[in-house]
Amino acid sequence: MCDFSERLTKLIQESGKKLSDIEKDTGIDKSNLSRYKNDKTDPKPYVINKLAEYFNVSTDYLLGRTNIRNPDLEIPPGVKKFLEKEEQEFIIDLMAKGEVQTFLREARGATDKDLADVIRYFKFLKEGKLEGEKLEP
Repeated sequence: MCDFSERLTKLIQESGKKLSDIEKDTGIDKSNLSRYKNDKTDPKPYVINKLAEYFNVSTDYLLGRTNIRNPDLEIPPGVKKFLEKEEQEFIIDLMAKGEVQTFLREARGATDKDLADVIRYFKFLKEGKLEGEKLEP
């Protein structure tokens, strides 16, 4: 498992934000953020909580105790059984970014298999666009 500084560094990189942006958003001094990131000092519990909330991850994830970013974003077991591990990771990443919340609200009443198929299709569309492919409807 990763430690706090590795997780924090990864989350900062993924967010694309500068330490000064995070300081402005959280009130945590950017020099302290740099020290946490470089494993020069350990953050106090309230800082861990604030950063976990800011990056929408659990404190356990931030501390390296689990690889599940946010247990509230778990895939229902019925859907999970139809998805490969890579597909599960893909949808959890989307859920963490909030990109799939509307879809999930609209999907009420669909079967678990239907949801898994839609997730695969969505992944196909997103990856195709990322690779610059022209996708046919």
